[in-house]
Amino acid sequence: QGVSDEETLRLEAQSEMEKENWMCTLQDLAKHQAEAKVARKMGYLSKRRMGLEERRKEAERRKAEVLKTCAAGGMRHTATAMMNRS
Repeated sequence: QGVSDEETLRLEAQSEMEKENWMCTLQDLAKHQAEAKVARKMGYLSKRRMGLEERRKEAERRKAEVLKTCAAGGMRHTATAMMNRS
């Protein structure tokens, strides 16, 4: 179980050397956790960027297909359909 933000962890060392050892170890662990968090965030952002790029390429591909079918007739079919509605 973790310590909440409102709680304080108090450690008592038997010697100054033991205290320094604990402090260095805790600082190293905190640094490692911060670096791991940054790495996770970078991984998430990288995956998100790749997903967005993939969706953009897929949308461009679909758009090209639609434009290819419309290239010969242009808006002629749309205009005819709209006139038939009236």
